[in-house]
Amino acid sequence: MNTINNITMNTKKLFEGKSYGRLLLTLAILLIAWIIFAAGIFVGYHKATFSRDWDDMHQNGMLDGNSALAPFMHNSDDVNPHGAMGEIVSSHFPVIMIKGPQNAEQVVVISSTTMIRLLHGMASTSAIQTGQFAIVVGEPDSKGEIQASFIRIVPPPPGVIGTTTLIVSTSTLQK
Repeated sequence: MNTINNITMNTKKLFEGKSYGRLLLTLAILLIAWIIFAAGIFVGYHKATFSRDWDDMHQNGMLDGNSALAPFMHNSDDVNPHGAMGEIVSSHFPVIMIKGPQNAEQVVVISSTTMIRLLHGMASTSAIQTGQFAIVVGEPDSKGEIQASFIRIVPPPPGVIGTTTLIVSTSTLQK
């Protein structure tokens, strides 16, 4: 019983003395410092998450062709792997080369299943000539070439210089 009284007396002295006040002050300062540190981690994490999400949206959303902001965010030097548009600068069948608006040349491979149109009419490979303006839709292959599924030969858009005049003859059109 005497030891219990000693413990009780020592506890009372601890709470009444200066050491208890110092202990409480030290614990309060450590608690405040930990709360500030945790708040910094919380804010930093959310800022980093926002930055990462914004970058993902910028790379995958705004530059996506379906985005409303795509015309403003697109790098004009990027080459479209699924198609080409521009002047035919070389035609060695089954391969043609098209020079695009930024002077980037793309290799297009024509197959027997490629649909070719001259304006609105069906055409054959004989309708494809150097100097004409063409629009190509296809799939990229492992060599960086476009496997054409559709080619339309059209007049050059206004302001395009250096392409020859499109001459439509009935001999190049297929019925």
